[in-house]
Amino acid sequence: HMSAAGLGGGTYPGSVHVSSTEPVSPDLIVNVSLRVTGAPQVAVQPTPLDFGDALVGGAKTFDLSVANLGTDTLHVTDIAPSDPSLTVSERVFDLAPMRSHAIRAIWTPAGPGAYAGSLTIQSNDANHPSLPVPVTGNGVIEGMLTEPTSLSETLYTGHQVILPLTV
Repeated sequence: HMSAAGLGGGTYPGSVHVSSTEPVSPDLIVNVSLRVTGAPQVAVQPTPLDFGDALVGGAKTFDLSVANLGTDTLHVTDIAPSDPSLTVSERVFDLAPMRSHAIRAIWTPAGPGAYAGSLTIQSNDANHPSLPVPVTGNGVIEGMLTEPTSLSETLYTGHQVILPLTV
């Protein structure tokens, strides 16, 4: 029985010792070799990417992580945005097994309203050679924006709280 469970790509030599009652060869050693083909596995966090509200004509950034959960090098050959209002800091890179890489996504809303697009990660992951990552946001016209967009708190009588509000 041979198993590649938990092994990275490579060749694993070994031997099997066979004992018998055969008088001519009571002990026999058989050399064995297991060749494991590693496989990259792409993962993205977070998904989907939600930019929230962003000023039309301004740029808003969102950091995401591309990871290789596999046992061989992941070759990211492109991170393709669905349209020109969406860009990324880096489109091509390699990742060793069990490593991650930070990417900055930048969205520049072209007009007001809800946005739905995607970043498509092209790689040598055999199961997901083209991995779409949904991207959402809301373009707003210049004016007063607040973050967060609403505030709520529950207090006991006589207590107070200070909550941050960015305008």
